[in-house]
Amino acid sequence: MRQLRIESTDKLNKFILSKSNFHQKSISMDKQAQERISMEILGLNSQLQSEMPSQFKELFKQVASSTLGALKQMEAAPLLVQNYQALQRLMLQLLKNDYRDDNRESKTLREVKEIDKLRVNTLLVQNNKLAIEIKQLSNKLKDLEESQDVVKLREEIQRITQIKDEQINRLIILNDSKEKQVSKNSQLIIQLKSVIQKQDSQIQILENYLESDKKKYNHIEKTYDKLVSDNRHLSELCKMQEEDLTAHYLRYRHYLREEAKSRKKLLMLQDEIDKMKIEKSKRPEVPKIDPEQEQKLLKLTYNFSQDKQYFKIMKELTQLNITKLSDQEQTTIMFLKNVRYDYIYNDSLSKFQYPRPSFLLFYESNMKNLEQDYRNIEFHQISNLFFATIRAILDSQYNEFLYRDNPYTLVKFADFVYGWISTFIINSKTRQIEIIKDRSFEHLEPIRNDFILDCLSPKLSKLNEVIIFNELLFELSSPDELYYYLYSRFLIFKGSLSQQQRYSFEAVIFVQLHWVQQILELLLWKYDQSMYNQINQIIIESSVTKGNGTLVDGHYVLRILLELYRTERRNRLAMLKEVFSACISVQSSGKSGVTYKNFKKIFQSNFPDVPDQEVCSLFRESYMGGDGVVTAESFFTAASESCFFVKQILLKSLIKIPFVELNEISYKESNLPFLDFYQHYKQLPHHLVQKCCLQFGLHSVIIELDGIHKLIKNYFQDQYNQYSLYSTVTKLIHIYNSVIDLHMRQQNTFNKDWDQSEIESLKSLNNQLSQLFSPLIDYDQQQKLQTITKQRKLRPLQIFIKKRVQKFYQMIANIINNNNINVADPQVAKRRFTKQSSIKML
Repeated sequence: MRQLRIESTDKLNKFILSKSNFHQKSISMDKQAQERISMEILGLNSQLQSEMPSQFKELFKQVASSTLGALKQMEAAPLLVQNYQALQRLMLQLLKNDYRDDNRESKTLREVKEIDKLRVNTLLVQNNKLAIEIKQLSNKLKDLEESQDVVKLREEIQRITQIKDEQINRLIILNDSKEKQVSKNSQLIIQLKSVIQKQDSQIQILENYLESDKKKYNHIEKTYDKLVSDNRHLSELCKMQEEDLTAHYLRYRHYLREEAKSRKKLLMLQDEIDKMKIEKSKRPEVPKIDPEQEQKLLKLTYNFSQDKQYFKIMKELTQLNITKLSDQEQTTIMFLKNVRYDYIYNDSLSKFQYPRPSFLLFYESNMKNLEQDYRNIEFHQISNLFFATIRAILDSQYNEFLYRDNPYTLVKFADFVYGWISTFIINSKTRQIEIIKDRSFEHLEPIRNDFILDCLSPKLSKLNEVIIFNELLFELSSPDELYYYLYSRFLIFKGSLSQQQRYSFEAVIFVQLHWVQQILELLLWKYDQSMYNQINQIIIESSVTKGNGTLVDGHYVLRILLELYRTERRNRLAMLKEVFSACISVQSSGKSGVTYKNFKKIFQSNFPDVPDQEVCSLFRESYMGGDGVVTAESFFTAASESCFFVKQILLKSLIKIPFVELNEISYKESNLPFLDFYQHYKQLPHHLVQKCCLQFGLHSVIIELDGIHKLIKNYFQDQYNQYSLYSTVTKLIHIYNSVIDLHMRQQNTFNKDWDQSEIESLKSLNNQLSQLFSPLIDYDQQQKLQTITKQRKLRPLQIFIKKRVQKFYQMIANIINNNNINVADPQVAKRRFTKQSSIKML
């Protein structure tokens, strides 16, 4: 027992000594180390308590429990030192107690006690050493406790435990997601099982089908065997027919040779037919003209010239104008009061023009050849592009009127036509105007000759369009007649004919009667109702009914309007004769004429808006044409030649005007462009432009701007206005830009640097340039869409015609082939027919 105590004491000492540096290792101590220490202490406790006296058991229990508590609370180092001292004291008491017991024991045991005493002494020495070391360690522990913060260690431990808790939570969440995935997979497995069951059922159905197919295959196999036997029988029959087929093949070769010959003949016939069609297309069909139309036209002009009521109105108007003239400063020559009206009003208008040579003057170098061709003009083939050409020329002339907007700068119609046919040509496929690339004399001369021969062809001499064109070409009409005709033509045909391809093929262009009546109301507004009814009745009688509409020859209507305007010109000449006769005086040369003073008075009474510079120009032209005097005839000639009467024509138009209420433009959707224009117009500095024009002396520009401003102030309500809102804005921009350009020229003539205002003006002009072409771009896209639509509509018709032509040629080929076979060998044809019938029976 004693030996056991000693061994336990040694173990405890070794344990405490080994744990003396506990405080240094306590930071990294884990739970397993604490549990191992605790188990060792508990083991020692159980061994010592079983052998020590009862009075020491409670003391040992307290020391052991405090040691275990220190281990649990991570504060083992200080307590172990204290417990070690307590255990040392306990062990000393135990040893003393043992020593007392040993004295009581037998002498045999004294030696053992002495040995134990020696051991105790050594232990005491070691105890002292250990006490010193423990004291040193305690001091070191105190220093460590003072130098290192335990709270931080606790916080670190808490942080580590928190991190571990977070990791545990993540693992829990991951585990939950895995469980959800497992549940989904289980559901998917259930679905797959159901799909597998369905597939198993389908496999069962397919197996049933397979069994039925096997039965069918067996049936087919039997049928195949039967067919093989039948095929053998048929092969024998085919061998029997082989000789017949060989003979048929030889006959077929002969047929192919004959067919090749027939095809050659067919191609020759087709070429001849095409040539005939081409020749026919070059000669446009000229419809028969009703001779009654010409008689009705002559009767209408005669009735108009004999209308006494109209003459009476014109006479009264003339007398009113004459009374406005002063008679004090002139010696008047009495006009013949008893002169006949038809003498006054039926003068030939062709003599009141300058004696210019004819259009044929341009053909002077080739006149001999032209005369020779004209002798055989009845055999001349009219070009299929003739109508397209003359219609394009008239459209171009009207566009020149609109573009220049100044009739005084226009060339004569004959000059314009010669220049046009020398520059442009109509494409035979597209029927569009193109520029002639080869401008050589050898290339242009045939074109010019064909054109004049087409114009002079007697086959076209009764067409109203050709009659009017020749009158204009050979200058039997004045410029104002030309303008009136082109304006009326533009309205009746709803635009330019050159842009409507179907009109390039038709010799006579028909127009809806109701549209013609609407245009007549617009153009014949100054005639009384009886005269209008008479004209309308003649047009209705010449109309024709096609389909569901009533049509009338458009050029016949134009010819009626042109003849009425010519009669009106005669009436204007008669009125001028009466007005001028009231102002005639004897000149210094001894001739009777009108002085400039009276001439100006006539203009003030009849043409008050004409500027002085134009009056001066007309007076000098009349003076030159009247051989030193100014008369009504010389003035009428000069005014006609200078296009003065073009500006005096009062024509109503179909231009859209704003809706005005109480002298203000109403706020309607159709008036939005006008409202926007007036909003910008009111902000323009018109006074600056007026000031600039006065500074530069631009009198004509001032007059033109006054007319435009007057039209704008009246809200475009002038019934004779020919300018739309777009045209008015464009004209204003053009005038303003021209005036500003004149101002800039005078400023920048002497190599002056650009200033900021000029740079800004140029920028605005450049921006305006980029926006100018939007209407043309939209129009071009619209034309392309219309072309595509027409091609789509014509495609079925082209296919239908192509099939019909192919059938026609095939029918001719079959007829030729049958005739060749019948003529060659009738018996062979008969045998061939019987052979084909036998093959069909087989």
